[in-house]
Amino acid sequence: MTFYLKPPRGNLNLYILEDCIKERLLCYNYLKNGSVDLTNFQYLVEDSSLDRTGHFILRLMACCNHTFEYDFVQKELKLLEVICLMLSNVFLKHIFTIGRNGCFIGCNLFVIEVPYYFCLSMTANRVVIIKNGLAQVPCTLWKDLLLGLYFTYLKKVMKCLKYSGYITCTLEDSRIQNIFQLVKNYTSGKNVRTMENESSFINFNNISNESKFFPLCMQNLFKVLERTNRLCYNDRFDFSLYMKTIGMSMSDSLKFWENTYSKECSTSSRCSHSWQKNGKRYIYGIRHLYGLEGSRKDYHCRSCTFLQERSLGARDEGGCPFRKFDDNNLRAILKTIFPNNPDEIEVMIYERNNDPNVACNLFFNIVFNIMTRKQLNQSMTFGSPANYYFQLKKLLAKES
Repeated sequence: MTFYLKPPRGNLNLYILEDCIKERLLCYNYLKNGSVDLTNFQYLVEDSSLDRTGHFILRLMACCNHTFEYDFVQKELKLLEVICLMLSNVFLKHIFTIGRNGCFIGCNLFVIEVPYYFCLSMTANRVVIIKNGLAQVPCTLWKDLLLGLYFTYLKKVMKCLKYSGYITCTLEDSRIQNIFQLVKNYTSGKNVRTMENESSFINFNNISNESKFFPLCMQNLFKVLERTNRLCYNDRFDFSLYMKTIGMSMSDSLKFWENTYSKECSTSSRCSHSWQKNGKRYIYGIRHLYGLEGSRKDYHCRSCTFLQERSLGARDEGGCPFRKFDDNNLRAILKTIFPNNPDEIEVMIYERNNDPNVACNLFFNIVFNIMTRKQLNQSMTFGSPANYYFQLKKLLAKES
């Protein structure tokens, strides 16, 4: 358990720094509703350089934003409490398990002596005995003691930082100003989960259910993947970027591809690789997409224009179906999605010959109509498959 006594050192790309802040603020959002699984956060690995970076930048932000200061302290205390709970579940119960019932609750056989000013809240509430200036803390209150120490430490170092004279000049840096805006969005109630929208939450467990909100291009790749358990390289790359952009964490992405590629490939599959033989290669590729390997570039979902103009190889099954599929193939895949809408299918096939974007807009409207039993009286514009997903989820959220 770290108290963040020392700040991180070294160089860090700006986009990684921003991602650290976004992820930590996202974790704060989840903590509002209870606990959180820290293993789902790649930048919150305890006492890692990226974990310390996120903490110290937000500590700086808290010193110049009174609204955020209280929330920062409370959420950092909650994070420490989550870590304490993880540790107690793993090994602390073996250390403190004493007595006939095999339970350390209420155990007073061991006492931790600390200066009383290290646990002022416990002293004020009279839950400890003071003797010769030392607070005698029962071993069962170890977590309360740590949280009290951490609270005292945070308040002291933040007070020192406020009067250090360095905050003003730091905030004049345009890079810090961009991060400060993220904090302002957080304190004003705006969500920071993704760069575009917070109306989605996709993970390893709900991707199948979420797929009905996907645009046709990504629904097609998902259906191919469900049928054959494999995608060729370009299609896998496009689908991975799409999932990342709509909010899937790296850990869930690894679970998803491991689960899929561990299955036996279909006889119709155009890829024969497996997780058992090529797992290291796939892990590296996924980490690369999330900016943790190679050039550490921050990749995002391909645009609709790219997918429409992409040259497909003999093994590829991706691209924009409204541009790349022939009438029979397009009609077949649309019938699996809209079995009761033959007229609308023919309209989409007709419109796609003039403009695939118009056909995709019609697809969007039909999906919205089926899900809400309402007509959508507006024309939508999509820059990317991820943008399609976010707009549909946003509209559906308004209707619910």
